[in-house]
Amino acid sequence: MKNKNTIEKDLSAIRISLYEETKNMSPSELTAYIKKQTEPMLKEYGITPVCGVQAKADGNNRVTV
Repeated sequence: MKNKNTIEKDLSAIRISLYEETKNMSPSELTAYIKKQTEPMLKEYGITPVCGVQAKADGNNRVTV
């Protein structure tokens, strides 16, 4: 098993790589990129994402979606 310092370095490298890959994308391009990356996993596990659902609150109540 990797020690804690190695895991943190690996995660940091992944974050930096993802940032560099997506930093110049517009919001719509980033959304398309994320959907393309997650689509195989969603299909494999039969997950249906909830898209475009507007939750409404009554009065001052908070809404959890």
